[in-house]
Amino acid sequence: MSVLETFLLPSLQRNVSVLVFPQTTQGLRFDPDKFNTLGIKLARRAKVPVIPVAVKTDAWGVGRWVRDIGRIDPSKLVRVSFRKPVHISGNGEAEHRATIDLIKTKLAGWQ
Repeated sequence: MSVLETFLLPSLQRNVSVLVFPQTTQGLRFDPDKFNTLGIKLARRAKVPVIPVAVKTDAWGVGRWVRDIGRIDPSKLVRVSFRKPVHISGNGEAEHRATIDLIKTKLAGWQ
């Protein structure tokens, strides 16, 4: 059994939230081409809505040896924006695109 089948789907089906970051690693730039559709697929399979979230985490630097673990700079703001829950229809492509658009719009406004 995969992690998906063992942990994530049963959690979602029990109304336990699962946070998925669809970009493969933390980076300094937003790259929509690196976004996977795991969150959309999970929601569709579990028959639960997705809550799109835009996060700007410049305060958490990129680490030197371990790429995802860097120093925290408390002088920088962390910004978070949520969208209303979205139910997945069809293959979820429209919902995936809408999530990417939300993130792009928010990040542009936060610059």
